[in-house]
Amino acid sequence: HLQWQLGHGESPGQSRAHGRWRGPRDVDQWLQILFGKSYEWMVTQWIPHALAFEDGSVCAVSIRAGEGVGKKLFVNGLAECLENPVTASAEDMTGTYQYGLLKSPFIVVDEGWPVSDRYAKNNVADVFRRLVTGGHMEANQRYSAPISMTIAPRVIITANNNSILDVFNSTKATTIDDQRAL
Repeated sequence: HLQWQLGHGESPGQSRAHGRWRGPRDVDQWLQILFGKSYEWMVTQWIPHALAFEDGSVCAVSIRAGEGVGKKLFVNGLAECLENPVTASAEDMTGTYQYGLLKSPFIVVDEGWPVSDRYAKNNVADVFRRLVTGGHMEANQRYSAPISMTIAPRVIITANNNSILDVFNSTKATTIDDQRAL
């Protein structure tokens, strides 16, 4: 059983920002390996915020770890917190149809960005920025009218190296302010 516990005198709202991780020792050791130097921030800040859907948007997270460490296991664990434990993919961000965005707040970009004809209208950096900030979007469906929705997705980028992030430096986001924002 995994949980984040409140400290003495903390309200539920504070618990998300200052909660203490409580879980089995082997899971804790795995999370330390997976997150490395970011372990403390991930378990006390990002994960609790990512699971607080009612609080709105949360920053995207990039998890770079070696092959077989458990990046997909972590993402699947987050999805298990949902009534319908599914994730959306990068294709749902950049593709013609966004079925995954209708089913899950967790958007997983695993090892690379899909090549899509939607890039002609929106480059990856633009779509990423729009998704991470949340708000109003339209999800296109085949043979149906687009669905208008308000979303606050949790974008999780997983990879064995940093090359997946190069797309942000090679797009229209060429100013230093654009690159810092991304």
